Amino acid sequence: MDANAPAHLNRALFLTRSIMGLWHGASLNFVIWGLFHALCSFGYLSSRPLRDRVPKKLWIPIGWMVTLPIMMLRWILFRAASVGDALSMFSTFFLPGSWVHLGLRENN
Repeated sequence: MDANAPAHLNRALFLTRSIMGLWHGASLNFVIWGLFHALCSFGYLSSRPLRDRVPKKLWIPIGWMVTLPIMMLRWILFRAASVGDALSMFSTFFLPGSWVHLGLRENN
């Protein structure tokens, strides 16, 4: 389940996570969410050699700073009504120029 794992274990990770996405809802959004989850799990497991070299007191806050934004991005797929809506939300997130027009009103 990491870069050094046998290919069949990595395939099983991605298959399991995509099925987990379907369990949450029968739409492409949830399958993509499951694949995104698998990619994040794969990245975490593959980063072990790096984590072993960084002092734990430093790694914990770095982990929080990395995990929170990734989790928030993943929730976009639950909020969006379609893949197109999700892509629109992602583009708004990654294009700071569009933040000027955001307000505190409900996003309908």
